[in-house]
Amino acid sequence: MKVFDVIPKGFFSIISGKNRDIYSEMLLIIRQEYKRTTHVDKNILLSQMVDRLTELNLLMDVEAEILEISGGD
Repeated sequence: MKVFDVIPKGFFSIISGKNRDIYSEMLLIIRQEYKRTTHVDKNILLSQMVDRLTELNLLMDVEAEILEISGGD
């Protein structure tokens, strides 16, 4: 089985868009956590992502984007 027979076309396009820096940072956090433990806790992972976005001063941008997508609720 070949990888690209299973992965949908355009799967990696998200990391070539305008937010590629953010996505690559989040992928690195996921990779680091998987290297640290075989069981990744969702809450720990999300906390690490929020911390990193805060360090990059990007958390407000992401929160605004989430609100925009959800309709402002």
